[in-house]
Amino acid sequence: MPARSTLRRALLAVVVVCLVGLLVGYLTGPHDPTTTDGFRPTDAGGYDPAALESAANVTVAATQGVPESDAAGELVALTDEGNVAYRNDTLQTYFDVDPVPDAPYVVEYVGAEKLTGDACAGVSTDTCSRNVYERLNLRTDETTRLWSKTTPRIPSNRYHDIDRVNGTHIAVADIYEDALYTVDLATGEEVWRWNAEEDYDRSSGGSPGDWTHVNDIETTPDGRFQASLRNQDSVVFVRPGEGLVAEQTLGSDGAHSVLYEQHNPDYIPAANGGPGVPVADSENRRVVEYQRQDGEWVQTWAWTDARLQWPRDADRLPDGSTLVTDSHGDRVIEVAPDGTVLWSATVRLPYEAERLATPSESGGGPAVDTGDPGIDPSAGLLANPGYTLRTAVPQLLVNGLLYVSPSWVLYPELLVVLALGLTLLAWGVGEIWWRRDRIRAAVGR
Repeated sequence: MPARSTLRRALLAVVVVCLVGLLVGYLTGPHDPTTTDGFRPTDAGGYDPAALESAANVTVAATQGVPESDAAGELVALTDEGNVAYRNDTLQTYFDVDPVPDAPYVVEYVGAEKLTGDACAGVSTDTCSRNVYERLNLRTDETTRLWSKTTPRIPSNRYHDIDRVNGTHIAVADIYEDALYTVDLATGEEVWRWNAEEDYDRSSGGSPGDWTHVNDIETTPDGRFQASLRNQDSVVFVRPGEGLVAEQTLGSDGAHSVLYEQHNPDYIPAANGGPGVPVADSENRRVVEYQRQDGEWVQTWAWTDARLQWPRDADRLPDGSTLVTDSHGDRVIEVAPDGTVLWSATVRLPYEAERLATPSESGGGPAVDTGDPGIDPSAGLLANPGYTLRTAVPQLLVNGLLYVSPSWVLYPELLVVLALGLTLLAWGVGEIWWRRDRIRAAVGR
């Protein structure tokens, strides 16, 4: 009996410590999807032109808001000091954002708004999403809707990326239809289309309703389209008129040592040291670059740190550093080729970020010098006691739990919940074992 009493007290102590840890996380963690609760713009529009124009660098981040709720995401412009010079939460979620060439402080972005009732009559569901492509002047808060398309309200139906082909056409990564196509903005008509099922079997990738999860499209200088088939762990190249250029595909379904449910790959042409593809290798918790050498893709650089959790964008800037969006690390950071973090800003669940006054995505950025491949992806992490636990728990599970958890639950809180659950389970099993004779007697009666 004394041993049981001692064990019960020890288990109770662990439960109390876990509950205190969760209370601290609740009191100190973010409870709102917005990054900028304390932001007070100089006017009602949510923008501060003076702050924008006086900043040496401005980074625009697009965020998703709180999953499966009506809370809005954000489009925010951050200065080097981390101050917010612009904020907009008109849409429920924001995904890709791109600077507009030769138009300072103007961006084009992809977002979605929730619709209900008669607005969804054409898509046969009670709720639906209107995917929009809009242009925004950050100095004047003037917004122009350039194109939109409504999709049924099912998981992963919201478009993550639309890319400019030229002044009159856009390229759409249609996550709902598992397709790539171009649209003439003047007429709204499709000009070209590639359906993933032309080259991929439905047995690959994800489940029906979220098969490819195509989350990115980019126009290469030679006229191909590069796209990210997340659920096939692949970056593909498609040439209009010819179709999939299969021999150029980076990664393959289930080859997780190469890519694991990646987001937002970019293309670096030969003129800038490529062909190269920097990409957010999301479920592998790293950003990585592959270069095309002798007809093969070769990893030439990778980066991670102890905090990085579900990166979903990695843009090579013209000076050679990389702008990284760390979704579940709640930050946007700039990383030097040697792995040094040059700049960091706290942003709640960011999806994508862009540095103004630089080309879109990794345009203008150089490939990593293969003579200096950067830091070892595991450098500095093996001594971190949390790293071993991170590698022991499947990242797909961790990111799924973080995605559906309340906004104040971050990775440490998940560990506390796990410890609390295991403690209560062990306590319950112990109590049943200690009372087994009584239970047997009761069952016998």
